[in-house]
Amino acid sequence: MRGLLVLLVVLGACGKGDASPPPGKGEAPVVAAGWEGKNDPEDLKALLTAIREDATKDPAKAAALTRGLLVDKDSVEVAVADPALAQKLVEQVAMVPKDDAQVAGMLDPKKPEYSDITAHGATTEEILANAEGGVARAEFPGGVRKLAEKGLLQKGVTFYEVEWTPKGESAGMKYHLFFWDGQRWRMLGPAWRGVE
Repeated sequence: MRGLLVLLVVLGACGKGDASPPPGKGEAPVVAAGWEGKNDPEDLKALLTAIREDATKDPAKAAALTRGLLVDKDSVEVAVADPALAQKLVEQVAMVPKDDAQVAGMLDPKKPEYSDITAHGATTEEILANAEGGVARAEFPGGVRKLAEKGLLQKGVTFYEVEWTPKGESAGMKYHLFFWDGQRWRMLGPAWRGVE
């Protein structure tokens, strides 16, 4: 249940006790060029591309966009069926550092050669089925399937694994479990970590 916290540690974004308040309810951040704030995997890719581009030139903007992806009590319930897991994920949002530069780089692979971005989508039911040759089997970590098997993910939700790769390559760096909460994009990160 340390999913988001693990994400922050792995990406080098954990601060020394500095914590930002959870993102507020309301409208999504102002859209950037190419990103319209709609439930479409191309839009998700455009948002993450904008965050990556702003990570170095406008860390405050990249941090605001990244914080907008973090779950709150209402949005986590769209994706997570288990109240205990949902609560843990919301609590972990408080561990996000206040420092914009740290937050801005959370979703940037920091490898210039990783120039291509792909969003691999599958519903909870497709993840559970784990069909041979399917996207869920090919692109989602086994831990995500375990979440589905335990009934911890809401049915009917489409989740995305977003992957940055070098041009022409099929493997790179993945960021986990993005979903549309009805108003904007959110992410759970590696929520399966710490789940028995």
